[in-house]
Amino acid sequence: MLPGTGTRVIVQGITGERGAYHTGRMIEAGTKVVAGVSPGRGGLAIHGVPVYETVSDALDEHEADATVVFTPPPEVPPSVYEAIEDELKLVVVSAKGVPLRDTMRFVRLAREKGTAVIGPASVGIARPGASVLGSWPHEVLSKGDIAIVTRFCTLGVAVTAALTSAGLGQSLCIGLGGEHVVGTDERDVLPVISEDNRTKAVLLVMDPMRSVVPMCEALEELKLPAVAYVPGSADATIKRLEIVKGLESAGALVVESLEGAIDALGEFSGQ
Repeated sequence: MLPGTGTRVIVQGITGERGAYHTGRMIEAGTKVVAGVSPGRGGLAIHGVPVYETVSDALDEHEADATVVFTPPPEVPPSVYEAIEDELKLVVVSAKGVPLRDTMRFVRLAREKGTAVIGPASVGIARPGASVLGSWPHEVLSKGDIAIVTRFCTLGVAVTAALTSAGLGQSLCIGLGGEHVVGTDERDVLPVISEDNRTKAVLLVMDPMRSVVPMCEALEELKLPAVAYVPGSADATIKRLEIVKGLESAGALVVESLEGAIDALGEFSGQ
């Protein structure tokens, strides 16, 4: 699941406006983009990346480990199915508004086949200093030892930028996606992060409206210190109190401001 310098990436939807733009940005960040896929546009090149009709055609010519899907919402399910069938192990889905039923189907198939799906509605996954898979702006990233896990796109990027400005670099940034159903959640990524030797602390950017009960067991077993930033109003609503209590009981340090998160992470980080 974790990308690195050697991760070889395909971009599905590379000839679209978003696909072409973010392909260029990923290459700037050091990502090894080996091929693009766009039905009906095979034979073109985008940012020097050859374009193929299908994932299978791309894999006939290039070895790849992961794909980033920039196709429009209606085209996301067949794109993901194609990647799963061709045995790519990591699929990052950028689009918002993918029909829930379609998402549930391809997430179920991905789990059966051993493919990790990040998203939909994901800003992507980044290994600062090595690669970006998705739309994380590489300018806000800096290499360090803090892993960021977020359900938000814009807020996740803003938090990352704030950490970088404070001198707190990141080992890993994962945008799980903002939809009700996503392919990978905190239960999946925390055990992986726990074994990552580049990471010394974890920052969870929490959705104050989402239950934390499913992730608490994984959080309890995390081998690293965790800070949970719960944005929004600090009013003592029942929902918020439940979230804070659940996170604290699982061993996380809960903070209500970004400044508080930065202060706490400064204590845990080796930077």
